[in-house]
Amino acid sequence: MSTSPQRNRRPSEPDLRVASLVLKEGFKALATHPLIRPEQLTPSELEALSTSARADYNRRRRAYHANYGPIKTPMLTEASNTINMVYESGLDKRGDKVRESVIISAPPGLGKTTLVVDCAQRIFNDRRAELGDYIASEDAEHIPVVYISMPSNPTPRAIDEAICRFFAAPLSGNESTLLGRAQDHALSCRSVLIVLDEVQFIDASTPNGRHSINHLKSLTNYLPVTFVFVGTGLFNPDAPYAEDRVHELVSQMARRWTPVGFNGFQLKTETQQQQWRDTLLTLERDLVLARKHPGMLADDLANYLFARSSGHMNSLMSLITRGSRKAITTGEEKLTEELLSTVAIDAEAERQRASYLAQLDAGAIGAKRARSPRREPRVPKVA
Repeated sequence: MSTSPQRNRRPSEPDLRVASLVLKEGFKALATHPLIRPEQLTPSELEALSTSARADYNRRRRAYHANYGPIKTPMLTEASNTINMVYESGLDKRGDKVRESVIISAPPGLGKTTLVVDCAQRIFNDRRAELGDYIASEDAEHIPVVYISMPSNPTPRAIDEAICRFFAAPLSGNESTLLGRAQDHALSCRSVLIVLDEVQFIDASTPNGRHSINHLKSLTNYLPVTFVFVGTGLFNPDAPYAEDRVHELVSQMARRWTPVGFNGFQLKTETQQQQWRDTLLTLERDLVLARKHPGMLADDLANYLFARSSGHMNSLMSLITRGSRKAITTGEEKLTEELLSTVAIDAEAERQRASYLAQLDAGAIGAKRARSPRREPRVPKVA
């Protein structure tokens, strides 16, 4: 008996460049295709590659550098641990118990979305590994995580539409129908975590905004999942009382949420300097450049990288990623101040550059250097 050619055909690999986190197929594709680090070659080994082999190697290195991260800095590690603690604590609660939520607030460019996506993808993979890819009793695919990015000034209907769109469910019907459909899909697909990003787009001063806040609060009552709300300026970490918080969502859920906030890097104290150094050591360890060397970032470029990035992780990663791409293209195969000075990054980092350079020149701040090769600080592992 011959086998159908269609059955022998391998499923096509998804194009991860266009995969969208806000659609279940895109989220699944990104979560189930971990980043693979290319092999580290020496300059002589790189030179020995054929033209086609070198082109393939360079392509893989560019893709790796473009998607590398997140770097588990102490602040991001603490934030990740808090998300895990709240999620795991609510996992076995019965249906008559409300699960607590996490609210993450940080200025732009510090990697809060990258952190949350990394945690959500890990939970997605862990749950599917434990319970399988499909729920037989519901005849539905197992979708443990839902990721939503808020539109500008969303209405309750827009929020429910976003949840339905994630599941590829119909968007027709009135608000009640959409709400019921969103709830049914979350329940039948055994979702345990819902991430709502860009929550700051809810304008509590408008009727739509107030209705949306009430709607989100009701969703936390109706759905047996852990909610993670992510945004900018959602709360003041120094204000202890609900009435002193910034966003109305935070005030209404004062007893139901756990705060996570973090800031950019600083170089004023020895602890801050060590955290910056450890981050750069991790980066230089995992870069795939043939002529890199120990201390390339952590010693030779530490102050320069801080001035260029303002201590913001997104700006730092943009500079490293673009610089690495240029180092590969030009054949320099290492990062230097001369090469990075030709790389442009975001406007805000460039605007603050002169101020940080002045502080570094005046000795007000400064990066830590290795005292001796034998006393290198421990490099944190990358998840």
